[in-house]
Amino acid sequence: MRVGYGPPRDQGEDVGMERTWLQQYPEGVSADVKADEATTLLSIYADSCQKYADLPAFTCQNTTMSYRQLWERSSQFASFLQHELKLKKGQRIAIMLPNLLQYPVVLFGAFQAGLTVVNINPLYKARALEHQLRDSETDAIVVLENFIGELERAIQKTEVKHVIVTSVGDLYSFAKRHVVNFIVRRSIDKSVHSQLTMTSLKKALYIGQQQRYREVLVESADIAFLQYTGGTTGLAKGAILSHGNLVANVYQTYEWLKAVPKIQTTEQLSIITALPLYHIFSLECNCLLFLNLGGRNILIPNPRDIPSLVKVLKKTPFHFVSGVNTLFNALVRHAEFKQVNFSKLLAVVGGGMAVQQSVADQWEKITGVPICQAYGMTETSCAVTINPVGDSFNGSIGLPISSTFVSVRREDESIAKAGEHGEICIKGPQVMRGYWKDAKATIAAFTQDGIF
Repeated sequence: MRVGYGPPRDQGEDVGMERTWLQQYPEGVSADVKADEATTLLSIYADSCQKYADLPAFTCQNTTMSYRQLWERSSQFASFLQHELKLKKGQRIAIMLPNLLQYPVVLFGAFQAGLTVVNINPLYKARALEHQLRDSETDAIVVLENFIGELERAIQKTEVKHVIVTSVGDLYSFAKRHVVNFIVRRSIDKSVHSQLTMTSLKKALYIGQQQRYREVLVESADIAFLQYTGGTTGLAKGAILSHGNLVANVYQTYEWLKAVPKIQTTEQLSIITALPLYHIFSLECNCLLFLNLGGRNILIPNPRDIPSLVKVLKKTPFHFVSGVNTLFNALVRHAEFKQVNFSKLLAVVGGGMAVQQSVADQWEKITGVPICQAYGMTETSCAVTINPVGDSFNGSIGLPISSTFVSVRREDESIAKAGEHGEICIKGPQVMRGYWKDAKATIAAFTQDGIF
């Protein structure tokens, strides 16, 4: 009887459940992955910037930033946060940006300053934005100027003291920056944010350049993100994700990825990052995982602009793609998608929603590479289960990744029988600590024996 899935445990271990183990890992994938307790997202970032200094880290709209340039800019931003804004370790900074070069600069600069990051969907309206800023007790926010209007309507009832604003083209070359910003600003109503006191990101980097940032001791248990989730079923809750949670999931995902043919012998790996980095799927699978690999993220600011995305695919060699069903469906239906060169494509990961069989079939027919469907949640730092990479699409969400136990339980928390409906329950190092300032919701989210 199928009562549980995951890595086999020692016979003497008592986890409060009777089960039969069925897990079969792909060749070369370990059943358990354990990260060094000293490893944090900051230490991974620092190591990668040193090891891959001259390689491209992020590319956006034909502008590339190397790992060396990324470190220089993030260090300047960290210095600004420390010396100018006087922010201390553990304080919250919100990032309200689409996929632009500014995002990794701000993200890793915040980590260097020891701050906790609150990711915010740039398309949020004032009510949702206000709740997230108030609940997280955010001290500072970095926002794209296009969305200042909603922030103006939300900020009065929050504790936000510092607003850093950026324009789309701020990190492009001098000529391109002015052209892009001129075009974008034509569509912005500037009158709605005349009362806000703001510092431009360009000025913040200049100020930060004047003093060296002070290194902060960041530990595995420190909170890396308050990642909000569940807003469609009520007020969004902040999942507390530690550096250790995310590091574990980066290592777990890579352990699975090692089974991809040619991954060890390929030149620098690159991934198409069309999904927004403020979402846990893209944040972990694209940004953090490929940072650890010394890879390059090709950022797509607006994934809804399918013609522009296809143009990027046609002129940019890439090895990986992550996406959701709606994105895959839009691409395979585009007339020029078949003209893309897929000779370097190694793997495609689908998540966020169920991938439809018809879409998966059409994708594999065009690209020659099957969609590898995965399952995860904000509360699990993303990945929980993944299909063996390279297998044909089967509609399943796959097998539990390394160091992860998954069971299906009834309402009384007992293990469900084969074919019986129940709730997916998860145990692993990637599982969140709980919900921010919400003990009731945290208790309700875990079983009596501590399984999410």
